This record gives sequence, structure tokens and C-alpha cells, in this order.
Amino acid sequence: PTVCDGKYAEGSFEVDRQWCPRNFLHRYRLAFQDRELCTREVVMPLPDDLKIALRQLSAKGRHSAEVQHRWLRGLDLLSWEQMQTL
Repeated sequence: PTVCDGKYAEGSFEVDRQWCPRNFLHRYRLAFQDRELCTREVVMPLPDDLKIALRQLSAKGRHSAEVQHRWLRGLDLLSWEQMQTL
């Protein structure tokens, strides 16, 4: 389940809505190969309404704080290959 998910997190939906206006789901990077096998990539920073919701959360540790900072600032985010395994 994700935050503010009325279908899969029904038990926390009303509480989630107090700090997050909608389902907190965002794809920041989409990459694919087109018909000519040319790689295409689109990157979209976190929308303002989700940034506001994210600012209301406290990071659990140093790594989470660093990632939260990058998301809120719209800084270049890591690819899946660069992500640290938790």
C-alpha cells in the first residue's frame, strides 16, 4: 500500500488524508527503447503537493534524510543500480 490509498490501505486512508491530499505515488524516471531501439528517458520531479506532504515527515536515519533532501530539492536522483540496498 501507499500513503492515502483508499483501496489497499483503507484502514489508514482517513488519517493519511490529514497530511497528504492524494495517493502518494510518483514515477520520477521512465526510460524505454522506441521502435528504432533508441533509448528515451523522461524525468519529472516530485509535484508540489507531494513535496508539501513529504516535508511533514521525519527521516528515520541519515540515509533517509539524504534521500528526502534530494527529493524535496528536485536534485538528480539515483538510478536503481546506484540505490543502496536496505
